[in-house]
Amino acid sequence: MATGDRPRLEIAGRGVVLESPDSTAIETLLAAWSRCLVDSPPKEDDLVLAADQVDDYVNKYQPEALAMRLTAEGIGAGVGQRVMLHAAAVADGAGAVAALVGPSGRGKTTAAMRLTRGRLGYVTDELVSIRPDGEVLPFPRPLFVEVPDSGTWGKVQHAPDELGLRRCVAPLRLTRLVLLDRDPDSPRAPAVEPVPLLDGLTELIAQTSSLYALERPLQRLCRLVDACGGIVRLRYSEIDDTEELIVDLLGEPASATPEWTDPGNRPVPEGSAAWGLMDGRIRRKPYLDAVQVEDEALLMIGDTPVRLTGIGLTVWTHASSAPDLEELVALVVAEHGPHPEAEQLVRDAVAALAGADVVGFDHPHPLVDAVAHPDPSQLPRPPQVPVDTQ
Repeated sequence: MATGDRPRLEIAGRGVVLESPDSTAIETLLAAWSRCLVDSPPKEDDLVLAADQVDDYVNKYQPEALAMRLTAEGIGAGVGQRVMLHAAAVADGAGAVAALVGPSGRGKTTAAMRLTRGRLGYVTDELVSIRPDGEVLPFPRPLFVEVPDSGTWGKVQHAPDELGLRRCVAPLRLTRLVLLDRDPDSPRAPAVEPVPLLDGLTELIAQTSSLYALERPLQRLCRLVDACGGIVRLRYSEIDDTEELIVDLLGEPASATPEWTDPGNRPVPEGSAAWGLMDGRIRRKPYLDAVQVEDEALLMIGDTPVRLTGIGLTVWTHASSAPDLEELVALVVAEHGPHPEAEQLVRDAVAALAGADVVGFDHPHPLVDAVAHPDPSQLPRPPQVPVDTQ
């Protein structure tokens, strides 16, 4: 592939231009990152790495530092535009992609390396960046593999071509969302199991980057899950034994997914302070998005998911109209039935939700309290209890 005087890499939607192609360090870099090399002219907003920077990364900071830098650039390019998963990804011959999701140490690099020496193509071992239409941006970066008992520190870099990993076709489209769950001691054959939607969303959110920057992030993620036929968990002992399962999974049509709904009412925007009124009324605090599945809901409070059910969900639902405690107790009783300790149960739920930044609730403080506690941070507050609102 012709690269011109300034080789250009495509890193999950972010262009990176390398200066001084005669540099030995740059040639070393290009050998490792050859699958990210594109035959296109530099763009105005590309990141430019000068020869001395490349030399530093290749020879001084270790190649893994460069991989971290370029991965961060790819993430930065997708903020507010794409769903980005901390995942490996493989693709079949038609461009259907399975994202293999899991935290660091779960075996994503091993999975990407072992599964792409046969019928599946190598998409990435680290960042799956997904456009609104489901297209996956390829990021076939070099892989960093631990060498047991080698006496060397850290991991060794290998180019995908060096490892003989199969190339994938373009365009690529996300077809399956797979949570990796390896048990090396399990005697059972590998299996794929469906994951309940809210359980799966909670695990996925923990492995996203900048999800909070998307408009209606939970609903965006739910639409992606719908297109993939739900979230599944891959239970296995050795990843080599799962190739047939994943090939079959990519070839199957997407099945129906649990129905989710928008609980209604636009999210309370960041910066709103109405919840802070100390008038004894319960109000929703700012949140980014919410989805509901039957009698459970999932909220995004900043970048944190909060799951509500039972009385907690009822309190949050009615907090949109700012009831006082007496009104709220009546609403909860009407929905859940009478209970001899209804008022205390509601108080406990409100306190738990307030402690989780889901609702705001406070009363005016008597002047004697203000005199006794001149520091506002020392004023009495409703007790905070663990968020268990069943």
